[in-house]
Amino acid sequence: KKLTASFEQVKAELLRRGKFGRMGADSKGIETYAKLANQIAFTFTIGTNPSSAIVNLSQIPLFVYPYLGAKYGYKESYSAVADARSIVTGSLPSSKEEKNIINTILNDKKKLKNFVDFGIDNYYNVDKDGNFTLRDDLSTEKKNELKDLAPIVKAAYDRGLLGRSTILESMGIEEGGRESRGRPLSRALDRVSSASAIFFNSAERFNRQVTLVSTYKLALNDINTKPRFYDSVKGEFVNTKDLSTEQRQALAVSESVYQTQ
Repeated sequence: KKLTASFEQVKAELLRRGKFGRMGADSKGIETYAKLANQIAFTFTIGTNPSSAIVNLSQIPLFVYPYLGAKYGYKESYSAVADARSIVTGSLPSSKEEKNIINTILNDKKKLKNFVDFGIDNYYNVDKDGNFTLRDDLSTEKKNELKDLAPIVKAAYDRGLLGRSTILESMGIEEGGRESRGRPLSRALDRVSSASAIFFNSAERFNRQVTLVSTYKLALNDINTKPRFYDSVKGEFVNTKDLSTEQRQALAVSESVYQTQ
């Protein structure tokens, strides 16, 4: 007999999780010490250890590429991953833009944030309605390379997939809002943990964005060139012949987000 949860069970679980997200654990005293222990453990094992970021970067060749290769072809997947890597790393400041990047970063908080938060969303301007348009200062060559990526960038942005590392969220950094901001020790620990996670966080963002872009490009190519495409979200084949351009892009976005998450 197939086991399924009733509506009331699902409702109760969602309410319980929503309450935890808004208010935290019921045992505030234990939660405070658990968060402290978690932050200290991260800072002294992963955060201040650059090798953790290097190991994290191995996810692309060890997991993402073999998975994509099995579905889309290894030659095609290699090219897509390489192109995605070039696009993501291309948002970093170049030597022509910053001749003394280290000095600039250390003395400019805004540029430090831009350097740490590099990513595909940096190529776009976002208006008040959430529409993404390419920046005017980009070269024609770069614009041609990026013009088809706006749907996946917007979808990833809306879902919070372009933001900071999930490991910071799991540690509860800055989750206390006004209460946390009123505690100097808590603020200090949050800042130390966040700063120590720069390398690990950047590596995780890189992995996620390379996976998003490469999967989107591969899926869209299959949708545009083959009569049927396997929709991993629905678990069924979709006839692509009569799909509009927007529907094809939406299907590729759905596939990319699903595979990345």
